[in-house]
Amino acid sequence: MTNRVGCKAKVVFKVILNGCYCVHFFEERHTHSMCSIIAKQFLKVNCNLDAGHQLFVASCVRANIGPTRSYRLFKEIVGEYSNVGATSVDFKNFKRDLMAYILNGDPQLFIDTLFKRRELCEAFGFEYDVDEGDQLSRVFLADAVSRKNFSLFGDAVSFDATYRTNRYNLVFVPFTSIDNHKRCITFGAGLLTKEDIDSYVWILESFKKIMGHDPICVVTDQDPTMKVAVAQVGEKVGPVLSKYEVFRRKLNGIVWDNSLDPNAFELRWNDIMEEYWLGDSGWFRYLFESRTFWAPLYFHDEFMAGLVRTTSRSEAQNSFFGSFFNGHSSLVEFLVHYDSAIGAQRHAQAKLNADCEACFPVLKTPLALERHAMVVYTISIFYDVQDEIFSACFSCLVVSLTDFDGCVSYVVKDGDHRTWHVELALNDYCASCSCKMFERMGLLCKHIFFVFKDRGLKSIPSRYLVHRWAKGACLHPIFHIDGTLVDQSTKVENVRVLTNLM
Repeated sequence: MTNRVGCKAKVVFKVILNGCYCVHFFEERHTHSMCSIIAKQFLKVNCNLDAGHQLFVASCVRANIGPTRSYRLFKEIVGEYSNVGATSVDFKNFKRDLMAYILNGDPQLFIDTLFKRRELCEAFGFEYDVDEGDQLSRVFLADAVSRKNFSLFGDAVSFDATYRTNRYNLVFVPFTSIDNHKRCITFGAGLLTKEDIDSYVWILESFKKIMGHDPICVVTDQDPTMKVAVAQVGEKVGPVLSKYEVFRRKLNGIVWDNSLDPNAFELRWNDIMEEYWLGDSGWFRYLFESRTFWAPLYFHDEFMAGLVRTTSRSEAQNSFFGSFFNGHSSLVEFLVHYDSAIGAQRHAQAKLNADCEACFPVLKTPLALERHAMVVYTISIFYDVQDEIFSACFSCLVVSLTDFDGCVSYVVKDGDHRTWHVELALNDYCASCSCKMFERMGLLCKHIFFVFKDRGLKSIPSRYLVHRWAKGACLHPIFHIDGTLVDQSTKVENVRVLTNLM
């Protein structure tokens, strides 16, 4: 098909003296019929991407929306296809040209962008490294708000690798924990060309350098070299035994039994290995040798902030980020997609903070302890505390009580017909329970609430009000990192808002 028909219709102007002009030649007759009103929208003169179109396509790139869907969305905004002022091909061509421009110097544009962000906000932190060929090999970045959140919620951190987030197959490694609403929160992220020990050492050192201190614990999967070895050996216990429910129940029973001490755990583990002839299994030998790194009973005295059960938090975050990324992204695209994901996460957190200000959960008991918990904790945490208080009222009873020299020892039976030992110092109401829930989560268990209720306490003692679960935990915008006032980050947000409005 062609629209070239050799038509001679034209007008020629000629410049004359004093900057004026005259008509030099005019041919009015066309060798074809004129364009109809319906076809006008497809004339080349009427199909040009102006600055508004280009900004819209670029914004859609940030939202991980392709040019075809961008064209349809623009049509919905202006009402009719005839009002778009361009075709779907024009949108595709502009995206193609934009990507060609980016890919010509993608890694350098990516690093330059990070440097510019640090110029705008000194609390923006990043590290990068290049290989022997001067090619970008690994990056870690964390903005000011992420560093602030780490100072509030960085007691326990989980990280895991995810894939297919960019065209270079760089492995994406987000660092995750949970906030005061028990929702996932990201402290920073890295990109790695290799999943080897050296790369993970580098990213962990970069994380520590930028954040300023170590988390109490780090939850991750096994060493990548061990994963390769396991894959070469084969299935861990064979296809039959892995589906055998009795075996699974027995194994889970000792792993998640909070009442076991290390000696009892090891005895019961060896019994299971002997019962199912697993003494020669390299996989289980490795697990037993590294038990202090994964078995929950070895972390009874550590604050885990709800991250103890494997890397499920990181895996959930990998799925979350996957909805913003695609495997064809350049590094510059990856960065804007990462910003969009973090923005969505922080918007959800802001909504939860607003709900805590305006919403009030229904109380289940007349206890002043429950009313105090409602005032102090976020709604998500309050529901957990409420369940413990409710159980303390209706599921717990005293088996025995010993009072000696200002210290009271309770033996409490709960709804599971298990007994727990609670020690309470009467002078300062310092309590401890053998279930160890407080050490792991920073929240009191039903057994301690039962003792507090029995003693007539009206409020939860301040020593047990862990700030990270409080309503106002993340509502402190001004603080310092390395002597830098992090509230400077608001300037960056103001610039972005004004740009979008313009």
